Amino acid sequence: MANLRIHHRTTYRYRQSVSFGPHRLLLRPRESREVRLVSSDLTVTPSATVTWAYDVAGNAVATATFHAPAQMLIIDSVAC
Repeated sequence: MANLRIHHRTTYRYRQSVSFGPHRLLLRPRESREVRLVSSDLTVTPSATVTWAYDVAGNAVATATFHAPAQMLIIDSVAC
């Protein structure tokens, strides 16, 4: 079985501070008999409360809820 590492990083920059609504994040591969997720790490800047759930298709969905306005949003995810 091959081991893969998926690193996804998205950066948004704004001219002035903006308020963020909740963000739905689909960053992890769907697990199955052929695909097994050993570990995952999600970093969101500015800080946010992140909750995980599964949709009807079995995808892991993170929802990030932000607490303060910011001029930059960084979503950094690593799945192995």
